[in-house]
Amino acid sequence: DALQGRVDAIDNSVPDVTPDQTDSSNWGVDTDGWIENDSTADNPPDTDPSDESGEDNTPQLDPTVIVTGRTVLSNPTNAVMTKIRDKNPNVPTTQIQKVGSQAQFVTGEEDNTVVVGKGDKDNISGKNSITNGLIQTNGGSDKVVITNNSINTVIDTGADNDSVDIYGNLRHTGATAPESKIDTGNGDDVLTIRGRITGLKNQLMMGDGDDTVIVAGGATGNTTAQNNMQTKTNWNAIDLGEGNDKLSMGEKGPGNIQYTDIQAGIGDDVVILKPNRGKGDLLWVNVDLGDGNDSIVVAATDIRNVYISGGAGNDTIDLSASSTQTDATRSRVISSKVDGGEGNDHIILGKIDYVDDYPVDVTGGAGDDVITFTQDYTPFLTSNRIGASISGGDGFDTVAIKGTAMISLASGTAGTQKLPEGIINFESIDMTASGGQTVKLTASDVLANSGMLYIAGDSSDTVDLGNDGSSSLGGFTKTAETTARIALDGKEHTYTAYSNGDVKVYIDDQITNII
Repeated sequence: DALQGRVDAIDNSVPDVTPDQTDSSNWGVDTDGWIENDSTADNPPDTDPSDESGEDNTPQLDPTVIVTGRTVLSNPTNAVMTKIRDKNPNVPTTQIQKVGSQAQFVTGEEDNTVVVGKGDKDNISGKNSITNGLIQTNGGSDKVVITNNSINTVIDTGADNDSVDIYGNLRHTGATAPESKIDTGNGDDVLTIRGRITGLKNQLMMGDGDDTVIVAGGATGNTTAQNNMQTKTNWNAIDLGEGNDKLSMGEKGPGNIQYTDIQAGIGDDVVILKPNRGKGDLLWVNVDLGDGNDSIVVAATDIRNVYISGGAGNDTIDLSASSTQTDATRSRVISSKVDGGEGNDHIILGKIDYVDDYPVDVTGGAGDDVITFTQDYTPFLTSNRIGASISGGDGFDTVAIKGTAMISLASGTAGTQKLPEGIINFESIDMTASGGQTVKLTASDVLANSGMLYIAGDSSDTVDLGNDGSSSLGGFTKTAETTARIALDGKEHTYTAYSNGDVKVYIDDQITNII
């Protein structure tokens, strides 16, 4: 009766994946002028595009603008610093200085612009990098443009609505090198990196506000980064701060995404991870979506050693575009964990593969969750193979099946370490999506869930109550008991109970193929 009351009370709507969540071109950031890297390498060389030679010494007269007119190297000569000051004659000389080996550009509290490149504020050109530099724009709505690479450089734009646009790569060259950090402070900020993040220990700190971050390529870590999800030693760090933030990585360029810690913070956040335009790998990545109604979309051929946490809120975690090929060494989700956290979450799975003793752990957490299968899933339940442990967690949880997928509810232990495997802690199976889906189960499988199970579908679907294809009904007997509830299609369905001892399965009357 308690479970039936839970069924009657549940709100069957679940978070959906919208175009805004799957494609950063809908975010209002102008990328028309970007020159997309046509490389398709998962691991491009850890080098930066070369700089243009030559200088631009034509003065620009705006006192709120600094244009370097050239590449800025580590430990620039005094003559170079003088040329930069001469190009910006109306900018106080105290704002263009060399301190130690570092070139520093520190503006006032106005709406300032700093360009590492050539031309002026309205006509930016060049292909120039900065190495071991400091750009600090303080208060105001500021704009920073690096026309090539930012290498071992700190960019601090202070509070207000700022933009940082890096035409090349963001790079940190080693554990002992000067830090590579972008801190946009509080405000609604936009950060674009048209290349990729390379090296290790790059830091992106967006502060509070509704921020947007687009990294065209991947994040290729350095060999000194440690394969440790707890310490994250030498990992790249992205902190979106509090607010409704958006992050896209890999949609427009080459490179895997690896050794990266992403903290989305409090707010309704959107994260898109598509290494090498969805054809690369996601390796050693931690994503904490934080509290709020968040969404993450991952498209990758290999998801390995990845932890995704939804936090509190009604979250969508979409892995359906990942792992769709059949190569034995790629196209899989292994040794990873997905936790929807507290709230009514929607987790969408693609192909789940096996590796000995390195399972995938998926849980919906507390709340009324939906975990959708887009491909077949059958647990291995052998001593030398293990695939996934998939749990609905606390609440009234649903396994949704799409396309022509076949799902087995068998569960137990597997692998040499006898770790949990299979589908547990669900109260409902939903096959109302178009296509002919199949669910296979036994009485013991139902007991591993709630002891009572609802199965919704239509005449194109199949329920195998014995998980053996024998038309035996697995010892279940059809009863005269009926009930009604709303399925994920938003319609009320009528169910008839099938019993086996203390176990009951309520099967949609529209499903006629029950064996």
